[in-house]
Amino acid sequence: PAVTMSNTTSASLSLSNLIEDTYVFRLTVTDSKSATATNDVTVNVTTLTSQHNGGTPASIPGKIETENYDLDGAEIAYHDITVGNTGGVYRTDDVDIGTGNTGYVVGWTATGEWLEYTVNVIQTGIYKFEFPVSTTNSGKTFYIELDGVNITGTVSITNTGDWNTFQTITVNNISLTAGNNKIMRIYPDGFNIDFINTTLSTS
Repeated sequence: PAVTMSNTTSASLSLSNLIEDTYVFRLTVTDSKSATATNDVTVNVTTLTSQHNGGTPASIPGKIETENYDLDGAEIAYHDITVGNTGGVYRTDDVDIGTGNTGYVVGWTATGEWLEYTVNVIQTGIYKFEFPVSTTNSGKTFYIELDGVNITGTVSITNTGDWNTFQTITVNNISLTAGNNKIMRIYPDGFNIDFINTTLSTS
């Protein structure tokens, strides 16, 4: 937004709902004789104000229910290509949530969709991630990023034969560094996912 000020030596500008990215702000100053000077200021926004599950980040190691993605809304906490919650349960935004054998599941997933979770990694070490999933599709994959880095690689999903028949996909040897308010993003495509269970293998 453009902000116009006169006869002042200092000013401030407050912006909200910024996503994690690099921004360039241009400051143009004009004096009483219409001479101008311009300066660009680059700002890196690296910490989102995500509010996982009401303000408490999920813990790694620990169990993360996929329906408890962050509360910041579309294009910050999630990206979903369809309007509305197809399953019609638990939450009222555009993420599609249904019920499975053990409770709520995120379903009706499609290429390009993602979900974000604010997490605290309690201890540096090597972790195991487990994902109960179900699908009647073949050749589907997913991956997980932590602070923008792919930590799982591409993980393949096999056809389980029924949307209510879940198999547990395990990914080992995930190296994580301890830290708070990290941003985890999962990219599911064409399957239901119940939760993400993380355990410490080697400290």
